[in-house]
Parts: sequence; structure tokens; C-alpha cells
Amino acid sequence: MAHENPRTPITSGSSEDERELRRWERVFAWALRQERHELAGYVASLANQLLAHRRLARLQRRLERALKAQQSRMHEREAGLTSAVAGHRAARQKGARVKLANDPKQAAKVEVKRLWSDWQRGTTTHRSGAAFARYAVERTAIESPDTVTRWVREWQKERKGRRHD
Repeated sequence: MAHENPRTPITSGSSEDERELRRWERVFAWALRQERHELAGYVASLANQLLAHRRLARLQRRLERALKAQQSRMHEREAGLTSAVAGHRAARQKGARVKLANDPKQAAKVEVKRLWSDWQRGTTTHRSGAAFARYAVERTAIESPDTVTRWVREWQKERKGRRHD
């Protein structure tokens, strides 16, 4: 196993590393006094590995803190975007509600649904769905029986869905 030159000084960055370095240098000096050159090389190698490990651990902690900070900033941006999108959606929905409230066909649809509910309860009698559609066109501002037929299909699906829930 190749060792570093045992007489090579070990450099460090922090005061904790400096204390550790002095300790290892004392052990290194003892090993040299004991004329154990191989042991001195091994001790120097261990000291360098320990210091490198500590530097890596500090670097990893710094990177973890930076990552957490970045994630926090991204979360804040996402929250801001989400609220902006929600505000835009709310404005669009409000606009749609105003448009529908002022649309005469929507008022006619409500009236046709009331007529359809009466027919379903048996209050009024129609021979078929087409007959009901013609009746609804005569009574409201709707121009086409096909529109009424489409609405009736929607309401029947809704009614079936409520029964099965």
C-alpha cells in the first residue's frame, strides 16, 4: 500500500481541523521518534483521510441547506402562481356566470326544465319526447325542438345518476 510522504505537512481549514491536525502531528512525531516510518506514513494517511471526510461532511451540510432554501423558494413561487391562476379562473367563472345570467336562452332552459319536471310528475301529458319538445318550443324562446331533446337527454342522465348514487 502506497503512503504519502510522512514528512509532508497536512493543511486544513477550520480551527477544529487545526486542533485535530495538531493531535495527529503529535502522534506522527511520536511514531517518527519510535523509528517506525511505516506507522508514521499510515498515521499521516489516516489524518488526511479524516480531514477530507470532515470537509466533505461540511460541504454536504452546506449543500443540503442550499437545497432546502431552493425548495422553499420554489414552493413560494408555486404558491404565488397558484393564487394568480386561481384569481384568473375566478374572474373567468364570474364572467361566465354574468353572461349566462343575461342570456335569454338560459332563462328559457330553466322554464323548459320546469315543464319537463311537470311532465315527469304527471302534471302534464305528452305522447312522446318529440311532442314535449314541440310543446316547449311553442311556450318558450327556444327555436329548435332538437335543443329541447338534447336537454331532456341530459336531465334523464342526471336523474338516473342520482338514483344509482
